[in-house]
Amino acid sequence: MTSSFPKPDRLYHKGKWRLNKDHNLELVVTDARGANKEVLTLKSKIVSVASDELAFLITSKKEREIEVTSLLRLSGRWRADRSNRLAFAVSKEGGAEDVLLFDGVWEVGRDNEIVYRYRKTRLKRKTKEERSLIFKGHWHITAKDRLAYMLDTSGESGFLFKAEFESTGISGRFGSLRYRIGIGVSRYKRPVEKVIKFLGAVRWNITRKDALEFEFIGAEGRKSGMTATLSRKLLGGEAFLRFKKLAEESKVEAGVRIPW
Repeated sequence: MTSSFPKPDRLYHKGKWRLNKDHNLELVVTDARGANKEVLTLKSKIVSVASDELAFLITSKKEREIEVTSLLRLSGRWRADRSNRLAFAVSKEGGAEDVLLFDGVWEVGRDNEIVYRYRKTRLKRKTKEERSLIFKGHWHITAKDRLAYMLDTSGESGFLFKAEFESTGISGRFGSLRYRIGIGVSRYKRPVEKVIKFLGAVRWNITRKDALEFEFIGAEGRKSGMTATLSRKLLGGEAFLRFKKLAEESKVEAGVRIPW
């Protein structure tokens, strides 16, 4: 059975949070004996995301049909599921977690941020409107078949994606890395494939032998502050040599007219 936003006392029953297809928050509740399951659908809107929090604006009706809005903050951590979908694990007492699954396709923005776009029904007009969530963090490239995007410095909240390293490229003084990622959305039989391309400047890694630093560059050539270590193992012999040559050329130019 589905109903509207519950009264405050209803929230003290055992319940499990989840996200429905229209990106509304739902609470599956039971009585004290664990029986009489009920699905309570909250008229909700996602208003902010953080590394350890997901916030909803909840609208409910009181007496005389007056609508009241309140802010609900859920604490937890972000992660990726086996199908490379975004998910938020809500922290509960005793170490348990409720997983809110974002069953849609995400992409990488112009400044290397993660952008999740979705459509939500406007109840009054019964029309769909486009919305998006933007995640700001840092990319970590440590293997050919993995891409990590961390939302905090502790490494507890973020996304670890299964990816396929596709190719490298060089254009002028810059290099690029291309990865192919499949996102398994439930409404499609096959994963949605995305090609992610990172543009960056390459320089020597002074702390590691046979390693280079890849500094991510965003829109209009802006440096994002993100760097990744490129090793022979990661790039392979031929690709590593191309990047090594690029780093050598950049180092020469740096001493003449291009300061790092």
